Amino acid sequence: MASNSNAAIYLVSNVVSGYGYSDGLYQNTDNSLLDGGIVAFGVFGGTGFNALDIPASIANFTTLASALAGSNSATLEGSFAGYVETSVDTANVTAPNALIGQTLYVFVGNASTLTTSTAFGLFSAGVIQDDDPNEQTYLANPFSSLSPNTLLLGEVGSFTGNIGTALNGSSDTYSTLKLTAPIPEPSAAILGGLGALAACVRRRRN
Repeated sequence: MASNSNAAIYLVSNVVSGYGYSDGLYQNTDNSLLDGGIVAFGVFGGTGFNALDIPASIANFTTLASALAGSNSATLEGSFAGYVETSVDTANVTAPNALIGQTLYVFVGNASTLTTSTAFGLFSAGVIQDDDPNEQTYLANPFSSLSPNTLLLGEVGSFTGNIGTALNGSSDTYSTLKLTAPIPEPSAAILGGLGALAACVRRRRN
């Protein structure tokens, strides 16, 4: 995709070479590779991110660019689970744009939207800079040395297998960002338990 002068470019991509020693893939909780799950660049507003309240965190998240894992990759010349690749060229981000200085995050879900997802990954991908005088590029690779990534949700895993003969034609071991299912807040868990207990008591009385 052609880029305009002085515009932020969000590379929603974890494609480096197609080989295990350089590419970090996205992985489900059951260890399968993510296929159809959303990978979104964005920023948090409001009360920010809370690992104990994912719905509120999603509501606080503003998506700037996104793509689905397993969608077509021009570099790899095909669609491969665990991979995502698209380039989104946005309007100029120059002073006094409020985005400048905000931490940029990559929010990953196991469904086509964050709101319908049940497992997640989240890492920071640097700070949004002024596009003047030079346009900025941000990369959604959780293990890239190009950006100071910090893992906030999910865990580092691994996958061994043949991703596709179009890549290397043999089995390889890849580092992964493995999604995790959120843990409900203690208060929510307690209320759920009390509700189940009350239901049991009612059944017994009947």
